[in-house]
Amino acid sequence: MSKSNYRFPYYGNTGQEKAEANAAKMLFDGPATGLIYYGSSTKVIVAGSDVLMLQSSVEQDDVSGTYMTDPIGYKYVAYPAIMAGPVRVIDTATGFDVAESVEDRVRVNVSVEGVDVAYDIYRTQWKMQSAVEMKFTIKA
Repeated sequence: MSKSNYRFPYYGNTGQEKAEANAAKMLFDGPATGLIYYGSSTKVIVAGSDVLMLQSSVEQDDVSGTYMTDPIGYKYVAYPAIMAGPVRVIDTATGFDVAESVEDRVRVNVSVEGVDVAYDIYRTQWKMQSAVEMKFTIKA
């Protein structure tokens, strides 16, 4: 089936129809807008269901942006794996890089509106006892 012959499903009232249309758009047109989840957790490793429990989410085209996290715990930002990961993450209050080890970045499947989506998870290296506003950039 070519791109030009494919008709995207009607964006009906259900989340399932919207998720299916978004998945089809990603297959034929490349990355689509996705939900980015962020917040704090005392867990060292989170599963797909834990991602949905993070305190905040935003829908956007890429991971670049500023994410305010709650105090206490590791700071997490989970974004669809199809998106480019951050090149640099800084604490907006200090301007310093936020420490994260490559081995801490993991991929999990998250059920978003009934459709499994692969997510990459950014986690701070250490637990922090205060709220942190992190700025993600995707260009060097």
